[in-house]
Amino acid sequence: MRLNEDGKQFHLPSFLTQELIASLCKTKVYQVAKEYKILKAQGIMKVESRRVTITDFDKLQQRAEFLKISAGVQKQVL
Repeated sequence: MRLNEDGKQFHLPSFLTQELIASLCKTKVYQVAKEYKILKAQGIMKVESRRVTITDFDKLQQRAEFLKISAGVQKQVL
């Protein structure tokens, strides 16, 4: 995967399915699908004809940091 000329967008390879992402992240497919929906709603991702494009890599990184911090807080509460 390589960022395009503007340094913000890239296409996910077609073999990187929601099922594979879930397996790699040790989570459930429905959780990946839920995150896809959030990313699309926030304009971070678009899906056209089964082609997934990350439209804003910076926002994706911010979302990942938010989820990482969120998970850490949940572990501390438990």
